[in-house]
Amino acid sequence: MKYFDVVIYQDKVRILNQKNFEGLFKESDVVLAKTAEWADKLSKSLPIDAAGAGWLAKRLRETSVMRRRVQSILKSQYLFTLTIDTLRIAMIARGLDPDKLIDGGSLALIKETECDLLLFLNEDLWTGDFSGEQYCMRRPGRRGDDGRHIPVGIEAVRDRTIMPYDLDPVPDALAIFPYRIEEPLPGRIQRRARVLSPQEIATLYPNTLQYLTAKKARLDKRDVSPDPGEAFWAYGRSQSLTLLDEPKLIARVLSVAPRYGADTKGLLVPGGGDGGPYYLLRPRPGCPYPIQIVLALLCHPAVDAFVASRGKAYRGSYVVHRKRFLTDVPVPALGPQAQIAIKNMVDEIQSIVVRLRTEADSSIRTTLAGRMDILREHVEALITAGYGLASDDIDALVG
Repeated sequence: MKYFDVVIYQDKVRILNQKNFEGLFKESDVVLAKTAEWADKLSKSLPIDAAGAGWLAKRLRETSVMRRRVQSILKSQYLFTLTIDTLRIAMIARGLDPDKLIDGGSLALIKETECDLLLFLNEDLWTGDFSGEQYCMRRPGRRGDDGRHIPVGIEAVRDRTIMPYDLDPVPDALAIFPYRIEEPLPGRIQRRARVLSPQEIATLYPNTLQYLTAKKARLDKRDVSPDPGEAFWAYGRSQSLTLLDEPKLIARVLSVAPRYGADTKGLLVPGGGDGGPYYLLRPRPGCPYPIQIVLALLCHPAVDAFVASRGKAYRGSYVVHRKRFLTDVPVPALGPQAQIAIKNMVDEIQSIVVRLRTEADSSIRTTLAGRMDILREHVEALITAGYGLASDDIDALVG
């Protein structure tokens, strides 16, 4: 049976799935152009100064998760009733520090406070102070001094396009991560991911337990092996949960062209098998090359041709990019000067990729794209020389 999200007639459009239909336009110029308007509207409804409104407008252009949250806040019926005194009392009642979240007579909307403030205003952290509705806690992940995952929720990439040479893809989800990363058992080398027990979640994250319990019927329908018992929130696959630490590379498994990006924030991604959608890589300890050079190698057309010739190809020229087909990729010998040059150029390429996410000026975008093409040509030329290939060889591969 086939399902359709939208049906287009000659004179009308019938939308059958509003969420998926809106997703077609979430990164469009029209939507991004509205972000300043949303930030201005919120700052007029709440005590937010010009600097806070400017920061919010910038962040709304960068992340669809924040756009959805702000739109939800703007629809709230209680918004016009909130004063600084009302907000301060509610913050204290819920364990937040108003001295950090309020500066003078305005909400202190900056990088360090944006998450707490928006979750607070959208009633995502607890029982709604203004509507009385029940909500679960969804605080983004933080790490302890030992690098272990401490909280039950971390930022994730669920369905984000990975650009070649990408850097820190913008999270489009917050994932419940009900695990502790523990040191290896005696005689073992690798750390292990231990699922949190019902007692631990009840003590540390009671609101999350309430949320998971409400979803138990759906979670129980999954095929999880081994049987997690009372910990019905365990993931279906857990073998890579100890490898989420940054820095790492995120690959889009099925793609026509190589799509690898660097992650320096410890994002969680879904993956498994040829369908992915994502696969994680990192240089092994003792690797002579930094992660920027590994990224450049994987994006090189000769390497992608090698992977395509040995891996699975799907309809539409989609190629699988994961361990099974990457293990035997030859690695060229690069001299010290070539390594430095490649690393510096990859750093610049990544900065351009990040800037292009939010740059609206068409002339600047054209200039940046041209600069990125030149840098990629230089990087590929150095790697081509390292392989002992000629430019004609690469041209023959690319076609």
